[in-house]
This record gives sequence, C-alpha cells and structure tokens, in this order.
Amino acid sequence: MSSHPFSVKNYIHAHFFLLEKLVVFDLDETLVHCIFNDRDIEDADIFLDILMINGKSANTGFNIRPYWKELMDEIKKYYEIVVFTASCQNYADTILDYMDPENEYFERRLYRETCWRTEAVSYTHLTLPTICSV
Repeated sequence: MSSHPFSVKNYIHAHFFLLEKLVVFDLDETLVHCIFNDRDIEDADIFLDILMINGKSANTGFNIRPYWKELMDEIKKYYEIVVFTASCQNYADTILDYMDPENEYFERRLYRETCWRTEAVSYTHLTLPTICSV
C-alpha cells in the first residue's frame, strides 16, 4: 500500500506524465439511469437493493445504457477506464458490482467522497490543465 493517500489530482497527474490513456465515465445518466420513486418504475431493466445512508434498504430500478459492455470491451484495449459518480459509494458499488462483477472494466471508482463541495453542489473537476500543473 502506498504511503501517499489517493487523490484525483495525483491520479490524473500520473497518467498525464506517463502518457497513459485514461477515460472517465459518469455513472448516472451516462451508464445507468436510476428510476427510484418514478411512476415508470415498471420500465426498469433491473432492480437492486441499495443500502441508503440512513441504513435502510431501497429496492431501486435501473436502466443500463444499451451496448455499454461492447463499448467497454473495445476501449479497455486502449484506455484505463475510471467511473465517477457524485452519489454515495454504497449506491455506486451496488450498481457497479452488478455491471462488472469480475472488475474487468472499471480500474478505479470515484465517489462523492472525491468531490469538492461548494454550498449545495458537489463536483469533481477532472480537466488536466486545472488539475495538473506542468
């Protein structure tokens, strides 16, 4: 285990200088669509029990983007794949463990905990010029 704590800046900085290719996917609304508490819940492709922050479990419906696996099979040949969400880790891990049970696609998962928070908005800024000073 490294003596340096993980940070988005250091992670992307390392890829920039090693000339490794990295692609970051946003989980919500890019790879999946959550239809929790939606009147169209019956249209969900899958249902997963998500452990909520309050300790309760919620049976939640999801639609997974068509052909996501074919895309990942192709791009993993050329890129390291990272997935990001501004949601809680337990939410994301439940979905990603379902989608990628063998951990063959997503080499790193970034969660709400890796976000910067300003007032009521959480965000992660992943652009190289801002995060990496050359």
